[in-house]
Amino acid sequence: MPTPSDTAYPRIECLVSDSDDLYIPKPDETRFAEKHFSGHMSRVFCLILLKSFQRLGYFPGSSEIPQALVEHICECTDLPVPSPKELDHQDRSGGRQRTRIAILAHLGVKAFSQEANALIRSVMEREVEVKDDLVDLINVAIEELIRNRYELPGFSTLLELAQKVRASWNGRFFSRVATGLSDEEKALIDEHLIIAHEASLSSWQDIKTDPGNPTLTQLKLLIEKYKNLSTISIQTGPLVGLPRAKIERFSAEAKALDISKVRRIQPAKRYALALCLFHTTRARSIDDLAEMHIKRMRKAHRRAAEELEEFRRQNQKRVDGLIARLGAVAKAIVLPGGTKRKLERIEKAIGPAPEKIVEACELMTAYADNNYYPFVWKNLKSHRQSLFEILRHVELRSTSQDTKLIKALEFMLAHADDKDDWTPIYERNGNTVKFLVDLSFIPPKWRKAVPGLTSHDRIALKVERKHFEACVFTVLSQELQSGDIAVVGADRFSDYRSELVSDDEYSRRLSPFAKILGLPVDRPKQYVSGLKESLRRKILEVDASFPENTSIRFENGAPVLTKAPRRPEKKCLSEVEEMIRKRLAPVTILDILSDTDDWLRWSEFFKPVSGQGARIKKTKARYLATAFCYGCGLGPTQMAKSLKAPIDKHQISWVHHHHVSEAALDKAITSTINTYGRFELPKLWGSGKSVSADGTKWDVGARNLLSEYHIRYGGYGGIGYYHTSDTYIALFSRFIPCGVWEAVYILDGLLANESETKPDTVHGDTQAQNTPVFALSHLLGIKLMPRIRNWKDLRLYKPTRSLPLKHLDALFADEVINWDLIERHMPDMIRVVLSIQAGKIAPSTILRKLSTQSRKNRLYFAFRELGRVIRTLFLLDFITSPELRAIIQGCTNKSEAFNGFIDWLDFGGAGLKFENDRDEQRKLIKYNHLVANLVILHNVQSVTEALNALAGSGVSVDVSTLSQMSPYLTGHINRFGDYRIDQKRRPRPLRHDLRI
Repeated sequence: MPTPSDTAYPRIECLVSDSDDLYIPKPDETRFAEKHFSGHMSRVFCLILLKSFQRLGYFPGSSEIPQALVEHICECTDLPVPSPKELDHQDRSGGRQRTRIAILAHLGVKAFSQEANALIRSVMEREVEVKDDLVDLINVAIEELIRNRYELPGFSTLLELAQKVRASWNGRFFSRVATGLSDEEKALIDEHLIIAHEASLSSWQDIKTDPGNPTLTQLKLLIEKYKNLSTISIQTGPLVGLPRAKIERFSAEAKALDISKVRRIQPAKRYALALCLFHTTRARSIDDLAEMHIKRMRKAHRRAAEELEEFRRQNQKRVDGLIARLGAVAKAIVLPGGTKRKLERIEKAIGPAPEKIVEACELMTAYADNNYYPFVWKNLKSHRQSLFEILRHVELRSTSQDTKLIKALEFMLAHADDKDDWTPIYERNGNTVKFLVDLSFIPPKWRKAVPGLTSHDRIALKVERKHFEACVFTVLSQELQSGDIAVVGADRFSDYRSELVSDDEYSRRLSPFAKILGLPVDRPKQYVSGLKESLRRKILEVDASFPENTSIRFENGAPVLTKAPRRPEKKCLSEVEEMIRKRLAPVTILDILSDTDDWLRWSEFFKPVSGQGARIKKTKARYLATAFCYGCGLGPTQMAKSLKAPIDKHQISWVHHHHVSEAALDKAITSTINTYGRFELPKLWGSGKSVSADGTKWDVGARNLLSEYHIRYGGYGGIGYYHTSDTYIALFSRFIPCGVWEAVYILDGLLANESETKPDTVHGDTQAQNTPVFALSHLLGIKLMPRIRNWKDLRLYKPTRSLPLKHLDALFADEVINWDLIERHMPDMIRVVLSIQAGKIAPSTILRKLSTQSRKNRLYFAFRELGRVIRTLFLLDFITSPELRAIIQGCTNKSEAFNGFIDWLDFGGAGLKFENDRDEQRKLIKYNHLVANLVILHNVQSVTEALNALAGSGVSVDVSTLSQMSPYLTGHINRFGDYRIDQKRRPRPLRHDLRI
């Protein structure tokens, strides 16, 4: 159950840490107490309750009020300090009620009543439609009471009401689902809870299992799974209008339950949970089918390119022979003689079989310009039936007015069972010829690869069937990635336009958004005019300062940046670090988890995923063991062996699956970041206003759909993608596939960050940028400043062709910015940004569509054009400011250091290798992130204590020396050995201040 610390409910503990000035009674408050109460004790009691109520919004009991606060108020008013016994007597007497009524009247606050109860109930009933967490419901009730100037009731009152409202709504929903299902549909759900004699798992468990790697076998299994989910024929009518968060919440609860627990749930709830699970699993299966199609095509193209190289190697002699004959023909023409004589020499040079020469030349010409497309079909042949099976069962829809590919797919499906090698693409009706498919969507290279087509004609009478199918499958793969084709019922591959804000919401949000952003984006003409002038001024300024700019020079026509001088390392840094190490007590990671839990109570975020569950014994011990187990990659078996406590592997695994969710881990991480931000030491390392994004490879078994062989990282796996603050702590983590451009996810971390640390600048490496990312980050008010390895390969863009430059003209492209395109599509781009801010769509969702160039998607070109402007402005600063380059380098180095630190923490080696569940893989990344942040926090606390001890002994430490340290200290931490989780550790107080 939620506690007050989980919510916005004011707590009495907050009174101790706040500024004393808040609790100094003002003159009018003192006069109020004197007017209404005659005795000293009554006045003191009145002022204590008054100041407490002003901070808390409710009247605490006398036993809850810290004695320090009582003494502080009495000292400020020259009143005698009452003893706890005297306060308790006053609290129990009728004076408390009289004091309460007087204070409420003085402050103009209404007492909590039936009207207030009805008010927050109505608010909760409205919000429960979109919010499911009791914490969220309690918070909206508190906000509503404060807004209407009501006294806050006891926390138990709010909790009880939130439970009743949620239970009532859930009950109505469960009943609606049960009523909406037919007896046959209910029987189908019940069948999934039965284990057949010949099966080792129930179909309920099989539905929850993720697919393996994209082999033909796994593709067939996934198709069967999707068909099974479709043949359940359970309509999602009861789910219509239900917020996505609710469906995902019930689906997660169903997924966390094993078959025995599901059977014990009352029928109405069982059917509702199953329906939500089937709904989300079906959507995920559609996404998986689309992803497998893309991966299959990607692999076919990669192998085709390899086969082209092998073909060229094997046919090198043939090519050499053709070249020799061509040389002989040319020589026959050049030699003197008449036309007849030249023809004789040409015939002799060609030989007796010219038709074979023509055939050989046509064959080699087909592979010119590295055109490996003729080899693609060979690598698709084994998957042909499965790919057609996908097309038969999923519904594709064009997201633009261009439906040529959709009609080509329909045509291809209609002729899928043809035996002829050639397929006519027309039909004749008398003297009229009707073409059945428009071939204008076919790219030029494919026109050379598909027999029956030419490189310039869009009209053909027939095409070679196999290569035509390979062509259409390839184009479908590209348009799925670009978002030009959407899959009905999918999640990631759905039509993103349906998730954008409505016209009314757009109009309502536009003006406030423009004011917050500080740019006239609501007036496109003025915005574009200002941006154009800014770019012109910046280019002329940098060009004029070039002769004095020592950070850039041209060598052989190529720009070269001068490396910024390294910051000299303080000579005393190693001495200071050594003094600190001597004062750091040896500690194990499990000790660190125990200490930090005493400080933060982060394990209290772990609770039954279903919202209900029986109490477990040794709650804290099992939660700490679970976090250590999965955060350090040990695995339940190895963890149980290492513990000197009666906790077995099944208990650890059970807690992991039933009590720890990704959301709970995020809350624990956020709590850690907030506490870390109160320390003074990290402020020496950075301002907290910037983060760097970088990924590190996590090994994943090749059997997983997300795993992929990555050349840059080497081996199969996925990417743990982290946003690391300039204060060294990680704010955000995510698990992404290897094959995805990392720039797609760079903005998610900043917008998903719920901590008190709010950066506005993000750094990254070359993988973290492209022009759409620059544009989107600019419109979101985020400064993107990546470290670009081959920056000189990127072209800069002028605002107009007529802009004269004396020195830097070689850096700019011949093409100029298309300002009309930006202005025309400015409302469309802002609609995307407002949708992101409203939480309707994630930045990665839209960037996944915009990272694939598409001639159909005008929004892509608009974002690209705006991104060219923003990136040009950034690169001009980048090449002229060594200080900026040093800042970017320093921040990205911190990100790389964090990656090394989490690798050190994952010493168990289990990692993600044995998990074939994407939800579990994301949780494991979060576990590791949480443990890393807790260790960093513990190190900062320990170093702060050591530095304060040094200062107390008279040792002076320079602040500039400390700025070169980092919290990634590991020499005093023991990762291995036997662990005691039940030993009593004396919690140390947190000391945020630094006395140096």
